[in-house]
Amino acid sequence: MLASILILLSAIGVIGANSLLLSPLVTAVGSDLHVSAAQVMQAASAYGLGVAAAALVLAPLGDRIGAGRLLRIALVFLAIGLAASALAPNVLGLMAAQALCGLAGGAALPSIYTLAVTIAPKGREAQTMGAVLTGWTVSLVLGVSAGAWLTDLLGWRAVYIVLSVGTVVLWMLSSGL
Repeated sequence: MLASILILLSAIGVIGANSLLLSPLVTAVGSDLHVSAAQVMQAASAYGLGVAAAALVLAPLGDRIGAGRLLRIALVFLAIGLAASALAPNVLGLMAAQALCGLAGGAALPSIYTLAVTIAPKGREAQTMGAVLTGWTVSLVLGVSAGAWLTDLLGWRAVYIVLSVGTVVLWMLSSGL
């Protein structure tokens, strides 16, 4: 059960880190793509719109195909979106990639919450959910800070590559969920 909690916590961590990442990277991304900070932040808006759309349209699929299966599918698309973010040739490419990340994140989150309750021992659902939700704190503290540090060290694209590779690892580890 501990491994499952860590996988779910980490998935929230990646989703949360991506949702917050563009703000501290805005100068580096804007400089590299030759656009304004406002244009870079439109990619963050595209992410948010993707999350909202997925919550309405894709999240209910979890009831039909199972939360674990939907999470695994969402992790594949999240990894693709993160890799596409790293490879974005321009701000429109980044916006499209972030919209895909948003769709994947919006599909994954309800599945994660469902799985947290499902894997919990009877009577410990709230404690298990609390442990999984720690992923939001991890994304705020570690994800954003590490992203800013890695950007200074290797550039903003490296941050998205690391997140994409991490998501692939989560996908591989999530087969038992």
